[in-house]
Amino acid sequence: MKSEPKVRASLPEGLTPERLLEMYYYMVLTRTCDDRGFALNRQGKIPFAATCQGHEAIQVGAAFALRRGVDWLVPYYRDTCLALSFGVTPREQLMCLFARKGDIFSSGRQFPNHYSVPDRQIASISSIIATLRLLFQPDDFHDTVQVSGSSCEISGPSRRRASSTSRRKPVLARTQRAWPSR
Repeated sequence: MKSEPKVRASLPEGLTPERLLEMYYYMVLTRTCDDRGFALNRQGKIPFAATCQGHEAIQVGAAFALRRGVDWLVPYYRDTCLALSFGVTPREQLMCLFARKGDIFSSGRQFPNHYSVPDRQIASISSIIATLRLLFQPDDFHDTVQVSGSSCEISGPSRRRASSTSRRKPVLARTQRAWPSR
């Protein structure tokens, strides 16, 4: 009886077994950092822990498809594996969870996992913690809305139909839902 020949799928061009091991390393490293973050959160030592569990493979694949030093990364706060694969060290990742001065991303002034490392081409992000809703009248959609930082300016016709001659400031309201339900 002849033995069957072993079939081995070839790897795509540029992907070596060593590169696959490096990718696997970042996947395991990310899971380790995530697990440690949750343990610290349960112990009450850090205020917030976000996981990327289940997304490690796609994130490491995306990071390895980018060119370090050329391409910029704009990660979501759950893109831990993407950030670690793109040059964030495990120490830097864990330091940002404590929100202390030693955090290189923001010195503890941002939410955890809000990376900002311009010398490694990692841009900062922001998270919305409350929504700001502009209350418009139905005929006000032709107005111009300019948002800059934490301020909002509206120009155009009056805010209310009752008096189109008076100039009124925009009506701003903080709310938990983004838009009213229909």
